[in-house]
Amino acid sequence: METLCKSKAECLNTYLKEDGAPYSKLVVGAIILHPGSSGNSKILLLKRASHEEFYPNKFEIPGGKVEDSDSTVMDAVKRETEKTTVVERKERSVSQTSLQLNHVCEVAGYDFKVNPDEHSEGRFVSLADVEGLEMTEQMRVVVEAGLTWSG
Repeated sequence: METLCKSKAECLNTYLKEDGAPYSKLVVGAIILHPGSSGNSKILLLKRASHEEFYPNKFEIPGGKVEDSDSTVMDAVKRETEKTTVVERKERSVSQTSLQLNHVCEVAGYDFKVNPDEHSEGRFVSLADVEGLEMTEQMRVVVEAGLTWSG
């Protein structure tokens, strides 16, 4: 939870690469748990739009770049979650730190709307569903860890 209260600058000064150099940008992700999926956990994945420059048509968790205007990392998580999907979040805080800071949260309902400027599809998936989805290996590790943790 402590990381979520930090500013972009604080995070970039705290979490350094192995060589001691700072990262050039900070990215957040939200592992959004499907409401009522306890015992058979499901999380929301979005399929990147085909026109995206990086990783087109790959599935990912909702998220994006932390902007200078975000007061805290949590503000960035909220903004990016609302920008990429329209869901009502309930607070539940667990974060993992790597090149990307990921936040686990639950949503109040089943409905969400994908922002078509960034994604072509969204779906709640279980661990069994993940194997057949096209995503980067790094994202697969994040998704599987989120599903394992939440189960």
